[in-house]
Amino acid sequence: MMKTRPIYFFLFGLFFVQTSSLNASQISNQEYINLYKDIAMQEMKSHKIPASITLAQGLLESGSGNSRLAVQGNNHFGIKCKKNWTGLTIIEDDDEKGECFRAYSSAFDSYEDHSQFLKSNPRYEFLFDLHILDYKGWAEGLRKAGYATNQKYPQLLIGLIERLQLAQYDTIVFYGKKDEDYFKQPLFKANIQIVDNGVPLTVARPGQTVHSIAKENNMRDWQIYKYNDLPKDARIDPGMVIYLKPKRNKASIPSHTVEPGESMWEISQKYGIKLKKLYKKNRMEPGTEVKPGEVINMRRKRKEMPDTGSIIIPQKEEIIDIKPTNPNNKIEVVTPPQQTEQPVSNSNNSIKDNALYYTVNVGETLYGIAKKLNVSIDSLITWNNIINNTISVGQNLKYYIQTPSTLTPPQKNFISHTVSAGETLYSISRIYGVTVDEIIQWNNLEGNDIKVGRLLKIEDRR
Repeated sequence: MMKTRPIYFFLFGLFFVQTSSLNASQISNQEYINLYKDIAMQEMKSHKIPASITLAQGLLESGSGNSRLAVQGNNHFGIKCKKNWTGLTIIEDDDEKGECFRAYSSAFDSYEDHSQFLKSNPRYEFLFDLHILDYKGWAEGLRKAGYATNQKYPQLLIGLIERLQLAQYDTIVFYGKKDEDYFKQPLFKANIQIVDNGVPLTVARPGQTVHSIAKENNMRDWQIYKYNDLPKDARIDPGMVIYLKPKRNKASIPSHTVEPGESMWEISQKYGIKLKKLYKKNRMEPGTEVKPGEVINMRRKRKEMPDTGSIIIPQKEEIIDIKPTNPNNKIEVVTPPQQTEQPVSNSNNSIKDNALYYTVNVGETLYGIAKKLNVSIDSLITWNNIINNTISVGQNLKYYIQTPSTLTPPQKNFISHTVSAGETLYSISRIYGVTVDEIIQWNNLEGNDIKVGRLLKIEDRR
C-alpha cells in the first residue's frame, strides 16, 4: 500500500521516463488494462468498488504490473501483511526496511483481496455511500481514510483515470453492456499455475472461442493460434491460458521438473516460452514428451536430451525405445509381432483384435477425439485406463474400429442434479468429473445456459 514512498517516481516511470531499467519484458499501461479490466469490472459488480479506481490503484501501486511486488508476489495494491494475514508473504523495503507484504498465487487473488480489504475495514465504510460513478470522490476518500499519506494521491489516481479513459469501465457495469452475456458467467482462474514471463495474457471464459477472444482483444484469429502454439481446430476451454502477444524465447527461471501427466505444451504455456524453443533447448524432437521427474532447461540449451521413454508411432505401430544412456547413442526399434484378427467375445464386452493408436494434439479433448474416431468416450476411457477424463498432448490413445456386430453398448448409471444459484455447467462438470459437452449431450441442451432449479441428468462415475 502506498504510504510515504515517492509517488512521483511511479507516475513518471509509468508515462515519461525511459531508463536502462525498462526492458522488453515490461508491460505497458494499455497492456495492463487489457489484462485486468475484466477482473476490475467483475469486482465492481460484486463489491461496488468503481472499476476505474481499482485499475488506477493497480497501475499506480504496481508500476503497471512491473514492480517486484507484482511480478514475484502478485501483489498489485501494495497491501501489507498486518496481524491477521496468514497467507503468503514477500519482504520489501517501504516506510521501513524489510517490511512484510501480502503475496498471492495469482493477480486475480490480489484483486479480490483488495476488494475485501476495503469492504471489511471500517475506516473505508463511508466510501460505499458515494455514488458508484463518483471516481473523484473515491480518490479523495481513499486519501482521507489513510490508504496513502501523499497529499497528491487523489490527483494521481484521477489523472490516470482521465488520461487512460478508465471511467468507461464504470459505465459499462453501471448502465449495462449491450452483450448481456458479458457478466453472466463468473471469471475463471487459470487452469495452470502461471510463472510470469512478461507476456500479456487472458484466461478464457465459458463459451469463448479463438475468434471471440481475438475480436475482444482487437486481434486476428491467426495470432491467437500462433502465439499459443494451437492447431487450427483447437477448442478453447474455460480457464485456458491464452497469450495475446508472442511468448518469449526463454523462461524467467532456469529449469523445470516435469510433473506426472504434464505435457511440453502445458509447460510452454505455464512459463510463457515458445514451444519450438522449449524443444530446441532440450534437444528434443517436436511432439515428444518427457518422463515425470526429468529436469528440463528453460533458458540455456542442455548438453544431452532428457529421458523421453517409449514413443508409439501410430502409422507404423512400432515402439521406439530411446535410451539416452546407450554408449553408442543408438535408437532400438522394436516391432511388435503381427497378430491375426481374433473373434470378438460379446459375453464380456472385450475386443481382442489389433489396436490402433491416436496421438493427442494440442487443445484436443476426449469428447472431440471420440467423435473424430467414431467411438464412445467410455470406450476410450476403458481402453486407456484414463482417470478423471485427463489426457495430455502427445499421449497415444489406443482404440479399435467398432461395428454394431462386435460391440455391446455399456450400461450407464445416471443420477439427477438440481441446479443451484450461481452454478454453471462448468462448475457442475467439475463436481462429477465429466465434461460440459457430455452434460449438454445427456440433457439435449442448446447452449451453456441453465436455470436455477432445473434437473440435470449426470452419468454416475463415482
